Amino acid sequence: MPDFATRDWGARLRLLNDMHEQLLEDLGDLDLYCAVSPIFIRQLINALANGPISSVAQAHIYANSADEEHRRVAGQWLALQPSTRSS
Repeated sequence: MPDFATRDWGARLRLLNDMHEQLLEDLGDLDLYCAVSPIFIRQLINALANGPISSVAQAHIYANSADEEHRRVAGQWLALQPSTRSS
């Protein structure tokens, strides 16, 4: 995952979006894609995680992980952000 390691979370999210778009196209099977994607994201986070969530991009990546704890901390972090609360 060297392409991810040298990027910030915003760039990682953009790269991940590009990869997922291609993966869905290559697989041609939405159910399979939905099964594989969260596992890949979990592994990516485990390889890259270096502290608490500090950006919206990082939280969005965590929120799509197969790991329940990743999703929980993403939800908590997003809930505390003024821009993500409804008025």
